[in-house]
Amino acid sequence: MHVLPLQGMGITLLTLPLNDHIAPLNPNAMSAGQTPIYREAFISPDHVQTALRGPNWPHQPAMMSVLNDNGKLHEVPVPAEWVQQGILPDGYAVDFLFDPEEVVAKLKNAGGTYMEQIPGPVYENMVGIVNAVNNLKIVPQWLYDQKRGLISNAVAQGVTPEVLMQQRRDQAEQEGSELKKEKKKGFLKGLFGKK
Repeated sequence: MHVLPLQGMGITLLTLPLNDHIAPLNPNAMSAGQTPIYREAFISPDHVQTALRGPNWPHQPAMMSVLNDNGKLHEVPVPAEWVQQGILPDGYAVDFLFDPEEVVAKLKNAGGTYMEQIPGPVYENMVGIVNAVNNLKIVPQWLYDQKRGLISNAVAQGVTPEVLMQQRRDQAEQEGSELKKEKKKGFLKGLFGKK
């Protein structure tokens, strides 16, 4: 298992090497009436309740990410009334640290097209990993939306979210370096009156 902090967002992105654990997909399971592999197939209907309760429920509340007055994310206990109601209020979402969209991408990279190609025990294992209490985190909706966009872009480009983030950091660093050079050049021109 590989864990990478998602810099600047205060959460952790979990990546599992699923290709090492996928049983051979059944190529004979493909037909016109089959269900394409899709993200929501790996999300348990009770994932919100699992995230609200956390790993030590009922002895200790789950933790969630919120913005403090300085605009930084920090951890606070999930309010008891949220757990009792079993729903999240507007403005919050359950984030999958290892997103089911990454499972879909790994299955497709392994040659999968249809849900019926995934052996039952493998499917159940993947659903268990995606919906495990330590893979779920309550976060502000805007953060969830940003991360989903990042993952969707990474999957569309055929790279991992970590690779895409590094590419973006490298690009920003290069652009910042070019801007510094231009500013320095302009400063020297102004200082020495050169044109």
